Amino acid sequence: MIYYSKLAAGLGGRAVAHCRNAVFLVLKEDERYWPMDNAIEEKIYLVSESHSLRAEGVPPNSLSVGIRTGRYFVELNEEERSSIDHCHNGFRRFFSEVIRLVLERDRITATKVTPAVRISPYDTEKSTGGRNGLQDN
Repeated sequence: MIYYSKLAAGLGGRAVAHCRNAVFLVLKEDERYWPMDNAIEEKIYLVSESHSLRAEGVPPNSLSVGIRTGRYFVELNEEERSSIDHCHNGFRRFFSEVIRLVLERDRITATKVTPAVRISPYDTEKSTGGRNGLQDN
């Protein structure tokens, strides 16, 4: 937390920060998905002066201020956090898209589908970009 506080102080006490959440879904060893857009990203103010409250497990929230609300995230109740957190829709969209891709892959063999997510390129020898944009092994 000290690092981020000093970083914000060096930028005038407040800076716009893009906080990208991460999800990496492994269905099988050779079938992995992750979102390719900023749907699970939030824009916040990172400030140098921390709030006295601390969020368990998320200490930077005491340095995070909502751009629209002007309030520290640790001050918000669950309902207020949910109403400003557009990431929830991004997570829902990601998992819905993966489910759709898997169902289509299992049912359609000749139709080309361009997915909103992609398969991990970790194993480049096996990565063939097979049907429906999914890896065939």
